[in-house]
Amino acid sequence: MAPDDPDGVAPSDTDGVAPNDSPWSGVIDQEDERTAGAQAVLDAYVANDPESVAAWFADDANIGFNKERVDKATFIANISKDHTHFKDIEVSSVITTLRYNNGSVFTNLWASWEGTVRETGEELSVPVYMWMTWKDGKVTNFVHMFDPAPFVAALESIGVEPY
Repeated sequence: MAPDDPDGVAPSDTDGVAPNDSPWSGVIDQEDERTAGAQAVLDAYVANDPESVAAWFADDANIGFNKERVDKATFIANISKDHTHFKDIEVSSVITTLRYNNGSVFTNLWASWEGTVRETGEELSVPVYMWMTWKDGKVTNFVHMFDPAPFVAALESIGVEPY
């Protein structure tokens, strides 16, 4: 263990290669092209640019919000709904792509969604974990895991049915 390591964990000496041949071992890359694509998706969402978000997704993408699944068209339409009901939307995140020895690749996003209810001024901050898979440069799976209660309460407080 390195004495100056704040987490108490010795740094890896694997030089960017998988530490072993286990199927679910691999390499995490913050500069992978899919990592950059995930950041572009978030940037377009924050900018209320649904067309740019849509360009990153396969037409048959599996998009999930906790246990709920939506199609691409519904997902894209809800981007503008978010901006109708919330202002000052920001998504701060750490994004990395994991390339596993078994050929699986996942882009992971640990984020905080922040926004203000336009009608009431209530500020929300919700932690979100998201992951993506890709094929031919397009997102094929995009799953969001978060506590929806703050969104539901904020929308209901202004008379909007949660979507």
